Amino acid sequence: PKPTRAPRTMATNEHYLEETLNALEESVFDTYSGNIVHTTTSVKEFPLFGEDCIMNAKPCFGDNSDATYFASFPEYTINDDQFYVIIGVDHMRSSTGAKYSSVVAGSSIKHLGIEEFNSIDHMKGSSSAYLDSSREHRDSVYATTLRRNCTGYDFCMEIGTGLLGLPEEEPPNFLFRTYLNKHGSVGAPVDSLLMDRLFFVDPDSNRTSAISKGDKLAHKSIRDKFHLRNSAIKL
Repeated sequence: PKPTRAPRTMATNEHYLEETLNALEESVFDTYSGNIVHTTTSVKEFPLFGEDCIMNAKPCFGDNSDATYFASFPEYTINDDQFYVIIGVDHMRSSTGAKYSSVVAGSSIKHLGIEEFNSIDHMKGSSSAYLDSSREHRDSVYATTLRRNCTGYDFCMEIGTGLLGLPEEEPPNFLFRTYLNKHGSVGAPVDSLLMDRLFFVDPDSNRTSAISKGDKLAHKSIRDKFHLRNSAIKL
């Protein structure tokens, strides 16, 4: 018989971190304002049900209900100068109390996760380049970049183009994992988590101030959309 999935339930959520995550987004925008080509709200739930894979002999890549998954498949490739900025909640250091959380950048063509940024080895302190110590909950959010070359950059994922790298003509994909909520045996409920956010930066884009102003309006729209989604979560 098909195994029964343990329910994803939680009495708390990450709504209290929304203001901090918005402040981090604003700081990222201020840092790279003239060169941000695209932002995305296309980080979505990526449901993988291990029991269905077992029953139907489908590949689930080893993923199961131990974790909650989000994913994003942006359209921009990166060269030696372009990069992605990725921000979000460090779920291990939030009220979620996850055992472990991570961001994995990979290749859809190769079905391969290539570089990882995780809550145990990398996330702690990563937002300090954008938020000062007076910002409440600064240590509960993270910021990283994905680049072809991380020389001189802290909190960076380096992704090459070789056999185990990302082809020049392929955009990266991003998989976000949150493992095991506190005192539980499964990942946290989707609605208890704040989703991660992506920015594509091209230093050679030379955006004008008028376009940058338009981008600020776009960022406000992103924040409003996240706020509407998360304000529906019961405290």
